Amino acid sequence: PPINKMSSSRRTSINADPTDEIQNRGLLQAHEAAPLVPLLLPARPIYRYTVLFVACLFSIGTYFTSVAIGVVQTQVQQAFGITDELFELQYTLSSIPNIFVPFFGGFMLDKLGLLYGTVVACSVVFAGGLVMALSPYTHNFYTLILGRILFAMGSEVSYVAQNTICCLWFKDKGMALAMGLTVSAGRLGSFLAFSVTGWVAELFHDYRAAIWLGAIMAALSMVAAVCYFFLHKYALSVGHKFDPDSDPNAMNRISIKDVLTFPASFWLIVVLSMTFYNTIWPYEATGVAYLEKRYSLDQKLAGLLMSVIPFISLIFSPPFGLVVDRIGYRAILASVALFFLVISFACLLTTSIPLLYVSIGLMGIVSTAVPVAVWPAIPMIIPSENLGTAFGSISVANSIAATIVYYCKGRLVDGIVYLLGVSVFSFVTSIIWNILDARQGGLVNKRKKS
Repeated sequence: PPINKMSSSRRTSINADPTDEIQNRGLLQAHEAAPLVPLLLPARPIYRYTVLFVACLFSIGTYFTSVAIGVVQTQVQQAFGITDELFELQYTLSSIPNIFVPFFGGFMLDKLGLLYGTVVACSVVFAGGLVMALSPYTHNFYTLILGRILFAMGSEVSYVAQNTICCLWFKDKGMALAMGLTVSAGRLGSFLAFSVTGWVAELFHDYRAAIWLGAIMAALSMVAAVCYFFLHKYALSVGHKFDPDSDPNAMNRISIKDVLTFPASFWLIVVLSMTFYNTIWPYEATGVAYLEKRYSLDQKLAGLLMSVIPFISLIFSPPFGLVVDRIGYRAILASVALFFLVISFACLLTTSIPLLYVSIGLMGIVSTAVPVAVWPAIPMIIPSENLGTAFGSISVANSIAATIVYYCKGRLVDGIVYLLGVSVFSFVTSIIWNILDARQGGLVNKRKKS
C-alpha cells in the first residue's frame, strides 16, 4: 500500500486495509527507523541521483585507465621494443575472455548479489590496473597483457552492474537521462586521460607515471563500488521498495533459453552495438599514435585533439538524454548519428587538418547520440527479468566483434579504411531497425516521456 509523507512527529500514515495489517505493520516499523532528514530517504530524487553519481564513478575510473596507456603508446612500444601490431594484441587478447565473462559475471552477480558482485568486479578492475602499472618493471610485455585482461574482465562486469543500477533506480523516472549521465561519466574519464596523461608523463619525464595514474583511477572504481554497497544497504534497511519487476538478481541472470525468445529488433540493436562501438573504441585506443604519424602532430597536441571527442560527449549526453526522454524517436536519432559517423571516418582518409577537426567534432556528437538513443530502447522491448541476458548478449557480441576488429585493423595498411567500412555497415543496420520498428507499430520511435 502507498505510504504518505511522514509528519514531523514521525507518524506514518498508511492505507488501513485490515487484510494487509501484518504487511502494513512491517512497513511502518521500517519507516519509523528512517531518519528525520528527508534528503536521506531513498525515494527522494536527491538520494537516487547520489546513487547515480557513485555508479558514474565506475565509468570514470575504468575509461580513464583504458585510455591512459594508449596515450603513451609510442613510449610503451619503445620501452618494450614492440610494433603497432603487437601493441594492439593487448586489445585483441583482452576481448577474447570477455566473450565468456558476461556469462560468468551474470552467474557471479546472481550468486553474490548485485552489491557484493559489484565490489568484486571493481576490485578486479583495480587489480588489472595495478598489474599494468607494474609491468614496465618486469620488462615483459605479456605482463602488461595479463593486466589488461584482468582489467577488461572486471570492467565488463562493472558495466553490467551499472546498467542494472540504472534500471533499478530510474525505471520510468528518466532512465535515458540516467544512462546519458553514465555515458558522460565514461567520457569524462576518457577526456581526462587524453588531456592529462601526456602532461603527466612529461612532468615526471617517465611514461610509467601515466600508467600509475591509470591504476589510481582504477582504484576510484573500487572505492565507488564500496560506496554503492552501503547506499543500497541503507535503502533496504529503511524499507525502500524497488520496482517489483526490477529484481536485481533476475536482471543479472544470463539465460541461453531466454535468448531464443528475443525479438528481431533486439538483435538489430546487438549488431548495431557491435559495429558502432568497434569503430569508436579502436580509434580512441590508438588515435593519439595515429594522429602523430598521419598528421605529424606531437603527443600533447594529438592527445588534446582526441580529448575533444569525449569532451563533447561529456557535455551533451545529459541534455541529449532529456531530449530523448521527451521526444522519443530513438532509432531515427541513432540512424542520423551513424550517418555522421560514416562522414567522420571518410574525413580521416585525407591529411587535411580542417577535415580532421570536422571528423573529431562529428565523432564527439555521434558518441553522444548513439548510446543515449539506443540503450534506453532495450528495456522497452525486453522484459525486466530478461535484462541481464539482454545486456550480457550485447557484451558477448561486442567482445567477439572487438576481437575481430582489433585483429584485422592491426594487420591492414590503413586501419581507417576498415573502420569506415564497419561504420557503413552500422548505418545500414540502423536503417533496417527503423523499418522493422515502423512495421511493429513504432514502439521504439514513438514519442513517450519516461
